[in-house]
Amino acid sequence: MTKTMPGASRRTLLLGAAGAGLALPYTAFGQGQYRAEYKLSVVGNRPIPFAEGAFQWAELVTERSGGRINVKVYPGSQLVGGDQTRELVAMRQGVIDFGVFSTINIAPQVREVGLFQLPFLMPDHKAFDALIRGDEREVWGDAAYHTHRRQAVLRARGIKARLARRPNKHHPELPPRLKLYNRLIARRRAAVETTFATLKRRMGLTAIRYIGLAKASGQVLMAAIAFNLRRWAVLRPA
Repeated sequence: MTKTMPGASRRTLLLGAAGAGLALPYTAFGQGQYRAEYKLSVVGNRPIPFAEGAFQWAELVTERSGGRINVKVYPGSQLVGGDQTRELVAMRQGVIDFGVFSTINIAPQVREVGLFQLPFLMPDHKAFDALIRGDEREVWGDAAYHTHRRQAVLRARGIKARLARRPNKHHPELPPRLKLYNRLIARRRAAVETTFATLKRRMGLTAIRYIGLAKASGQVLMAAIAFNLRRWAVLRPA
């Protein structure tokens, strides 16, 4: 958990970063004068453990403050039109009071946060395209992988592009239909991202402890094997 304030240092922001950070405004509760509502933005939604923790935290704040502090959770990055990369900026501007952020979205603005990220299985767009074999009916991905060229190529190959959309300099605000589209995609992403939540929260894979891609890949591979064995033990017929 971290406390931030306008102009807060990068070191302050890093204190709680380990896959996700809960950022709090410095003077939110210090003066004893509470607003009717405080806004907490979280990138996902239930049942992702990432988002579940945000809802539970908000409920605990309300409960333990005797109802004096009301924190409302806005899942799916609603307060920034679904663009997760804008949440930290929105907090600095006062649009968001609290945020449960993914380190991948903060790292471009605060490079040190990248220390807590897991290695990408797809390091760039070429690697993403190389995974497409041609027999897929659909391709799902977050907004980082959406381009008009990729969408056109997939459509030409008869593949449905289920890629989340993001604003750009020409269209800084997503229209309502694309915001709804992103929320629908987020439901499918929830099942996938639960895997990463399990690897990080239950299996302790919050940081790579080795130097070099080969050793780092080995660490992730062993964690994936352990995850699959755990699922096999749960799902196998009695």
